[in-house]
Amino acid sequence: MKPIFFILILFSTVSWGASYSGSLELLNRFFLSDGRLRTARLQGLFQQESALTKKLSTLIEVRARGDLGLSSDISQYSFSDAVRRNEGIEAEIRRCYIDYFGKIFQARVGIDTYDWVNTWFPFGNNILFPIDLRNGALDDPSQIREPMASVRLSHKVGSGTMSWLVIPFPKSDRLPHGPNAFGFYETLTASLSPATPVFQEHKIPVSLTDVEVGMQYTFNPGAWEMSPFIFLGHQRRPSTEITISGATAAVNLSYPQVLSAGFINSLAEGDWVFRFGFIGQFNRKPLVVLNPAANTLHRETLFQVPIAFDLAFSQHLKLYSELVTSFREGKVLNATTKNELSQNSDTEHSFSLRLTNETFKNFFMVMESVFTFPSKSILFRPSIQWSLKNYQITLGANLVDSSSREAPLDTLRDTDNVFASFRYYLD
Repeated sequence: MKPIFFILILFSTVSWGASYSGSLELLNRFFLSDGRLRTARLQGLFQQESALTKKLSTLIEVRARGDLGLSSDISQYSFSDAVRRNEGIEAEIRRCYIDYFGKIFQARVGIDTYDWVNTWFPFGNNILFPIDLRNGALDDPSQIREPMASVRLSHKVGSGTMSWLVIPFPKSDRLPHGPNAFGFYETLTASLSPATPVFQEHKIPVSLTDVEVGMQYTFNPGAWEMSPFIFLGHQRRPSTEITISGATAAVNLSYPQVLSAGFINSLAEGDWVFRFGFIGQFNRKPLVVLNPAANTLHRETLFQVPIAFDLAFSQHLKLYSELVTSFREGKVLNATTKNELSQNSDTEHSFSLRLTNETFKNFFMVMESVFTFPSKSILFRPSIQWSLKNYQITLGANLVDSSSREAPLDTLRDTDNVFASFRYYLD
């Protein structure tokens, strides 16, 4: 379906005036923990936009990449065939849709990515829509959001806009295929030692009952922008049910259907922007269930409260901050009677800071940091970017410290790395 849709749009827009853009990039990541090159990725990104009529437009964005770092001759690390097939060479349609702009309603049909929470740290703060976890989710947020086929309709209701979203083929977070040195399977395997894990992943089924639907209403009272929403989707991060029997640990990964509801409000005044919101997600499965008793169900409710404050100190110096408090309330139920057998709860905070500096000509400096507590994990991401005409060079690092296996950043525990990116923009 995707290739056919892509070809139809491409051929339909060749004869119209279209704008093109894109980039070519070489990204290298060197792991400090064991002194080796993990990533040597070549990537090409191509985008075409066309205005077919006053009411119709199209957009196509295609990404192709290949990672030479998966070769044992380069990385000095033996990756499995599953990892090399999954991350070695790929071509993907990131976005491919048709927009219709009518007087009564607007519509978008095709492949697109979504982020209703507006977070710049989706690794820990995006529970509504899927992201790509294969490289530790350390790439730019726009590049780790997973594309999905969807239909979106928008129309005026009162003083605001109502948007309806339908996703017929939902996705979960994209996991690595086996141990790929970025921590997901490595962390699970290490936590189960000396037992040998046997993994089984239950994908989200493609069926009418699993179609995802949501609606969002956006309105502007004064300087405020308010966006309440409700969304029937799936748990994006897998629920991991682990049963240890002797020297073997059976690990089942699943993505149950969940209901999410909440709001995101923002206020912009001059040089600052303040945002706050609330997200509730119901009927979840806990991220880890160890040795579940027979005839029991494990369920949890997750509440997230994001608060963000952005401030422009000057034209060149800007600060972005975000505090997300997550409260989980878990229950163990009798599978037959649905009576509650036990209850537990925990609270986690994630505080993110991002400072950007453009004081010096052609240089863009960024210091990003994420702190989680009380689980005590820290991520530092300093980088400096130099640009000249169509060329861009970025140098930086991703440094992680985690003191708990339950910490949100613990899957990045042994992935400290420095990186260099060389990018050329196509005009």
